[in-house]
Amino acid sequence: MYASVSAVVCEFIAWLLVYRRADYEKLSTTFSRASKRLEKKKEEGVAQPPAVIAKGSKPKVDKKLAMLERDYDIANRDLMIIKTRSNMITAIFHLCMFFTLKASYEGMVLARLPFRPFGFLQSVSHRGLSGADAQDCGMIFIYMLCSMAIKPNLQKLLGHTPPKTALPLHAQKLAERWSGIAQ
Repeated sequence: MYASVSAVVCEFIAWLLVYRRADYEKLSTTFSRASKRLEKKKEEGVAQPPAVIAKGSKPKVDKKLAMLERDYDIANRDLMIIKTRSNMITAIFHLCMFFTLKASYEGMVLARLPFRPFGFLQSVSHRGLSGADAQDCGMIFIYMLCSMAIKPNLQKLLGHTPPKTALPLHAQKLAERWSGIAQ
């Protein structure tokens, strides 16, 4: 119940700070449009065979592709900035709720797991509990599981699922270069 109330309050805060504002709608539309244009241009570039480049000469830079990548990066950055406002406030709310619940249920076994958790999961599920039985479960684990299950479903239900922002293109290119994907 606490996780449900927490998720609803956080979504209300997100709606107040982000989703109901006209600038979010405008940026979301701009981001979607820039993403579609960039994908279309990249598909066109893949479909066309690369021109033969003479040895020692530099390859031609597609100015339109560079401009579309820049527009995409700007829209992505602006959308991330707007979403960060809401994320910071909801994180503070979640922390307050977490510490309140932790103080209320400190040392109490709230559930018994039907399995023995492994490694790091055991340290979360048994945190704050006395005794050696790893199948005992405390408030932290239950709150974490409920929050992870409720929030995405609530966002889908309310239609607040934000557009998926990606890594900035320069970070994607760097990762591709390091992994050996891009030549």
